[in-house]
Order: sequence, then structure tokens, then C-alpha cells
Amino acid sequence: AFYGANWGAFLSYVFGTSGAPTQTPPSTGTTYLHNCDLVVGLSKFFTLVVARKAISGDSVKWDEYDSVMMARVLISGSGNDRVRWSADVVANRVDIASSVNTTTQTDAVTMPTVRGITRFTQGTFRINAQAGGALASTTDDIAIASFELEVMRPLSEDFLADGTGEMAQPAEQDVCNAMLTVSLRSYDATTWRTAFDAGTEYKADLKFMSGVTPASGAEMYA
Repeated sequence: AFYGANWGAFLSYVFGTSGAPTQTPPSTGTTYLHNCDLVVGLSKFFTLVVARKAISGDSVKWDEYDSVMMARVLISGSGNDRVRWSADVVANRVDIASSVNTTTQTDAVTMPTVRGITRFTQGTFRINAQAGGALASTTDDIAIASFELEVMRPLSEDFLADGTGEMAQPAEQDVCNAMLTVSLRSYDATTWRTAFDAGTEYKADLKFMSGVTPASGAEMYA
């Protein structure tokens, strides 16, 4: 996946591994290429800091979620709307009075540059039989009306009498589940039904191009 902000980092946490980023274009580009692969057994953690308004007054408080693990990510798009994503996480505790991520520390963080939005209509969906050779533009393109990609990592949420007063490190309760669902506006052949009945395996990709990065001309999410 190419990305120009930090959302690619969330993908790598739910997949479990991510290769070294490649700057695009080399040396001058503002986007980076990552190859994220699924691994058996998540072991990556991160800290999530969320701002919340104080119960009284206008001051802002910071909630620090420690040892966060990704349990689910959902990416979807349809119509003339933007491509949206959401995530479910599991953390071992929430610290509402962190001595590390204080207001001063958090205010000093440099926020990623806002790149704009990526619309569903900027996407391209390609599909062909697993044995049909590499995916190619025009010949394998199919116009879709919507899509939803869900990757799930079923994680336990165990509270043990271990003296810590915190939730135990989550363990994977089941294998990772990933599902891509697409809808078609119309289709005038029985190609997919025939392929399903025959047990034919298919491969596909879904790419979004957004011309929001001046240095490289576009960002691509695949």
C-alpha cells in the first residue's frame, strides 16, 4: 500500500508485518510503498493517545491507551463518497493521568500533512482466474458499485488474578479472517455463478489513485 500519512501503520499492525518502506519517487517523493503480510501470532504493540474534553470547563485531557493491539480493520466505499476506514483495538489499560504523554508532550507532536480525501470513484477493480495470468488493465477491469474489506484478528480480553490489575496480553482465539465484498450495478452473464459452481479460484486487486501529492503526482492505495 502506498500512503502519505500514518494510516498505513495501522494496516501493518493488523497484518502483523511490514517490509521496509520505499520512498516514491526515490529521494524526493512524499509517499512510501509498504508490503504488508499476514503473520501467525500478533506480537506488535503501539500506544494510542486520544484527546477528550474535561468534564467541566474547556480544558483538554489526554487518555493514553497502553500496549494496543489491532483486532479488526474495515475499509469501505460506495457512490460519490470518500473511502472510509475504521478499526477495533484492544489495550491492556487506559491511563488518564499519564506522566509520559502529557499535554505538553502531545502538543509538541508534529501532525501529518493533510493529503485530502480519496473518493470511491477513483478506484479500479480487477479480477481474473487464478490460472489466468497477471492482472491487466482494461481486460480485467470490472466496474463495481461498492466494496467492503474486513480483516479480523480475534483477540482474547482476559482479566487474570496476576497482581497487575490490568488486562493480560491478548492471545489470538482463532485464525485471521479476511473478506472482500463487492457489489455490481448489473451483470448480464452467469460467469461468476458458473465459476463458483466449478470451484474456480480467482485473484483480484483494488486500487485507488488520488492526485493529492504534488511531489509524486498521486497516491495509490492497493
